Amino acid sequence: IRNMIHVADTDINISEISQITATGVATYRAAVRTNNFNVACGISAAITELANLDVSRRRDIIEIHDDLLVAADTILDSDIDMSVEFTTAVSDATTTAVAVCNEIIARLPEEREIELTISTPARVLAHKLYNDQSRGVDIATENLIQNPTFLPTGTELQVLDK
Repeated sequence: IRNMIHVADTDINISEISQITATGVATYRAAVRTNNFNVACGISAAITELANLDVSRRRDIIEIHDDLLVAADTILDSDIDMSVEFTTAVSDATTTAVAVCNEIIARLPEEREIELTISTPARVLAHKLYNDQSRGVDIATENLIQNPTFLPTGTELQVLDK
């Protein structure tokens, strides 16, 4: 989803036009409008994908949520006016996408950060946190731990509350 949103945004800047002439300004305006349209298409494609998204961590969907808002702001705060119908459609689509993201976030368990006070294998930590040592693999995977049998003192981890 993030790629759909970002692939379209080319960050066009009028100062990059070699000569500020009527033709240069027209080219810039056309490029910005095209870029805004492409970003809007990215937002639309992201909305379609949200329906099929399987995510287990809040932080993943929060990143998508934030990217959608930034993409919409790129269009809505553009220095080139777009049609009212276009900006209304972008605003409505973004509102819908943010609402879907918020629904997904609400369904997912809270996360918290912990710091290990003693060296602990991931499976022992999983047993302490969830009464399920098999979730040690999940803790190691989510925190990019190379050796789950040894988590040194001071290691900071993101873990699910349940």
